[in-house]
Amino acid sequence: MPPRTPGLIFALNSFAAAMLAFYIACAVGLPRPYWALLTVYITSQPLSGAVRSKAIYRIFGTLLGAAVAVMVTPALVNSPALLSLALCSWTGLCIYLSLLDRTPRSYVFLLAGYTAVIVAVPTVGQPETVFAVAVARVEEIVLGVLCTALTHSLFFPQSVGEALRRRVQGWLRDARTWAEEIFAGRQDDAKNLARRKLLADIADIRILSTHLPFDTSHLAVTRRLIYAIQDRMGLAPPLAVAIADRLAVLQAEAAASPELQDVLARTAHWIGDPDGSRAGGAALTDALRTFDPPLGAQAAWRDLVLGNLVDRAVELVRVVQELRDLRHAVESESPSIPRLDDPEVRRPGATLHSDPVLALLAAAPVMLAMLAACALWIATGWPDGGLAVIGIGVFGSILAAQENPVPAFTVFLRWSLVALAVVCLYEFAILPRVDGFVLLALVLAPAFIVSGYFMTRPTTALPALVVVLTLCNSLALTDRYTADFAGFLNASFALLFGIAAGLLANRLLRTVSAAWLARRVLCAGWRELAALAGAEVPPDRASLVARMVDRVGLLTGRLALTPVRDDRSASEALSEVRGALNLQQLQTAVAALGEGEAPARRLLAEIGRGYRALSRSGGLEHLGAPPELAASALADLDRALGAAADGSPVDLRRRAGAHALVSLRRSLFPQAPPYVQGSSA
Repeated sequence: MPPRTPGLIFALNSFAAAMLAFYIACAVGLPRPYWALLTVYITSQPLSGAVRSKAIYRIFGTLLGAAVAVMVTPALVNSPALLSLALCSWTGLCIYLSLLDRTPRSYVFLLAGYTAVIVAVPTVGQPETVFAVAVARVEEIVLGVLCTALTHSLFFPQSVGEALRRRVQGWLRDARTWAEEIFAGRQDDAKNLARRKLLADIADIRILSTHLPFDTSHLAVTRRLIYAIQDRMGLAPPLAVAIADRLAVLQAEAAASPELQDVLARTAHWIGDPDGSRAGGAALTDALRTFDPPLGAQAAWRDLVLGNLVDRAVELVRVVQELRDLRHAVESESPSIPRLDDPEVRRPGATLHSDPVLALLAAAPVMLAMLAACALWIATGWPDGGLAVIGIGVFGSILAAQENPVPAFTVFLRWSLVALAVVCLYEFAILPRVDGFVLLALVLAPAFIVSGYFMTRPTTALPALVVVLTLCNSLALTDRYTADFAGFLNASFALLFGIAAGLLANRLLRTVSAAWLARRVLCAGWRELAALAGAEVPPDRASLVARMVDRVGLLTGRLALTPVRDDRSASEALSEVRGALNLQQLQTAVAALGEGEAPARRLLAEIGRGYRALSRSGGLEHLGAPPELAASALADLDRALGAAADGSPVDLRRRAGAHALVSLRRSLFPQAPPYVQGSSA
């Protein structure tokens, strides 16, 4: 397809669905057919699978919100203050719940919040009609989403699976470049922006894949392959950074032999070759293992570091090979899933990062602005005050997920004025001369198709959405033409008042810096590391990595907006993921350390205390830096490491514990003198 064709297809499909929904709504006599028209544009997405998932979630959210309106309005209509408090609190609660789930499922709560307001507010003067209005709302929403799903699925559907495949391929290409640099012993800080994108893309791909069950591509059937790919994607970056650290230690001590450098160079070439063979990977694994030193009672520090490097390099080769196997299974539509018995092949459900405090900060301005508008409406008897309350609830809910919604509210205000001018032209100059559905569709086509086209472009999506929403709401099309200039002015003022009130509330109550947001993500990671160090049962590795890498993606994006960070922030942020992997590995092996078990458990307890202290008082200056630990922690680590290294030749769990302890020594005590067997530091 030509580059601009997908946007035009989306615009034509959306307009066709909108006109179909409007025609059916008028034909069957629904009271507000413009609700069906509006639903089409809110539900429409460029990807057909995303349309179907959003349609289903919208139906459930509408049903829930309508049910709340039916229950609350008749019971509290004689007490306007209580009714206002109930509706505003419900909207705030739904915004809060929606922000705790960063997947498309959150749309259910979002819709439930403002649907209750849309149904309840117009019926406060006639509470006996609330059930009829709720039923009409549900019918028109269902009609709109069905027409949207039908047109976007039948006419040139854009598959989520294909979009996901392209994103994964692009990620793998970028990751190969990074891995090649790591194995070559160079890290170009100028490319840190590309690394931040690499980390953020992991979470974006995971969220995009939640639409797969609703897609028509074969990936909807083999989505467990995609989940397995995502887990491997999360493992690769921290492994690459760990390898870079171990290689730097060996090079500083002149312990990286030319033979090792040659094998690492061949490994880098194999990783960088998208068609690298399985046999080549197996040969490299064998070659790497020849450098794995036999550990024992007299193991030197350089031998422990070399063994750790070999272990991490072998694991990275395995991860890359599994990524290739899984990708091949996806592209060949293979019904079998490689290594399905591997516990790291995840099913859907990995929990992403959520922040209850930020969710509360997002919900509070919307709720308080709605309460203020309700108070003004009640006190002044403003006939269109309810429209302002609805506007705050709808626009506040839509923009709540943004970390700083003030610029978006400004866009809403500016483009609403533009759209209202277009509405005025239609309402009083064009529509009075329109007779019949066909002519109506023809005169509406330019505004709606052009807006639909620009909705597919990231830089113009929000202004185009504002124009469409304003056109649908302010035109309020029904099966017959009615126009009232005074009513139009009053309704327009109420709309603009609602947007301005939402902007003011967010500016006053939700102005936080990118540095503060970044610190919250960083502290959440530290708290999880503290909990991990004290866990009685080691957590699932894949879920842990998914959550930690998700935080890294959020963190690096926020750090990019702060002036205090240098170009190494992506690599520094990955230190938390490496720490989580090492703690999980040590927790798994600690019971097999023999004499080293007691010092290892004391070490874990001290690490937990250190990260808890860091989460309470640490700032961005501690990014990538270890927590402050008691002087005895290094001695306990070395005692545990001595016991683990002494038993490693015959016990794989002890060997894994030794590798975890070496990694922890490098991350927690980077300036400590080299480990000496038998020393208590």
